[in-house]
Amino acid sequence: MAISIHLLDFYCALFEKSCNAVNAMASALNLFYARRGFVVLNKQGWPVEEPFHRGLGYAAQWYDDLQIWLEQHVDGALLDADSHIRDENFFSSSLTTTQNSSDDGLCFPDTSSQAGVHHPPPLINTSPSNRALFPGECARVLQHRCPACFGGNLFSRSLDKEGGDIHFYEPIYILPKEYINNVGAQIESLRKTGKPHPCQPIVPDEAVNECESSHIAGKGSNVKTNMERYDDSGLMALVCCHAIPIFLANIDTPGEQQKYAVALIEYLFGKLPACATVALLYDVACVLDRSLHMYDFLLTDITKCMLFAMSAMHAYAHQWACQIIYNPQIRTGVGLTDGEGVECLWSRMHKLIAVSRSSGRSWRIYIINRHVGSIGQELRDDLGSWMRRRLSKRINVQEHKAHQWLTSSSIEKGVLRHEWALQQALELSLRACKS
Repeated sequence: MAISIHLLDFYCALFEKSCNAVNAMASALNLFYARRGFVVLNKQGWPVEEPFHRGLGYAAQWYDDLQIWLEQHVDGALLDADSHIRDENFFSSSLTTTQNSSDDGLCFPDTSSQAGVHHPPPLINTSPSNRALFPGECARVLQHRCPACFGGNLFSRSLDKEGGDIHFYEPIYILPKEYINNVGAQIESLRKTGKPHPCQPIVPDEAVNECESSHIAGKGSNVKTNMERYDDSGLMALVCCHAIPIFLANIDTPGEQQKYAVALIEYLFGKLPACATVALLYDVACVLDRSLHMYDFLLTDITKCMLFAMSAMHAYAHQWACQIIYNPQIRTGVGLTDGEGVECLWSRMHKLIAVSRSSGRSWRIYIINRHVGSIGQELRDDLGSWMRRRLSKRINVQEHKAHQWLTSSSIEKGVLRHEWALQQALELSLRACKS
């Protein structure tokens, strides 16, 4: 019986996916040929039961042994070539060292009688199975299993600092760790050595302190993740008003410290023209705004071009004194922006939670960066539809309702603005905040 090499290749692929498939494949071949009228007969002219089983089994075993022998032969040739290259490099480095030392006036024994003899580096284990185990490198069998893990010669990285992770990718959305750490160091230095600037707060400190203590993001010391088990504890995202991700910061501290928000803002302004103004909607905008007025975390050219507001979903969890200043529906210049683009981004990325939770830092950053890039491209391509939905429905409806209410109230706009200013002044008083 002659069996095609291509059929044996197909059987090997089938074996890798379904283990031993000789019986199934032999029976399938017999059925396939029998249905087409090709029946295998013996010398007496009777049909042979399972005519392909023995021949296919022997041929598959022979072909597999041949492949194993070929792999061993190729691996042996590569091993010999690698050893020869190492011997040449070692001899060249030894010869260079000898010449340099001779130039320094040092005396060495005469090795002219050993000219042309190579001196390979000593092996840790001279057994045949470990003959390629050079100092500082893994065994050949491990290098063959996974060259990415065992093919190099750097195996002394600290597990405490980097988690034993291998950096292989430069993200385009996530800010560099060194940049964020530098911003954090500058913030800590200003808080320890500098004095807070004397300023009249817009919102009383009592109200801001209540908001700071009641929000997880308000204090950087609030622990949200067990850092003994995980390298990182979360992400902070900067998105535009169309919910398109711009930049991200990888949180590697127990709490959501202010250095991440400051770093994102500073990085953004570094790529904007000097005349640009930015309205920033943040969960604890009142806390961050007060910190920026007390310390020079950012340049004055940046802070004077910024306007803070809360995100709509978190606004009603703040003190009323904060709401009448930072609520996005009240804040002048924000319009109908709700600031919930980040929540929409987290909703799109929730599928990565289970995947990235047990991943290394570099792999986690890689999959997050790639996924954020695909989300951003999708939202960018949908900008026309997004604007059409907002302009045709939301803005027109809100404007029409506002005009109807103002018309029906029969009160002039100037009077309403004056009354609102009086109410703000009353609610922002220290007595109102303490009551």
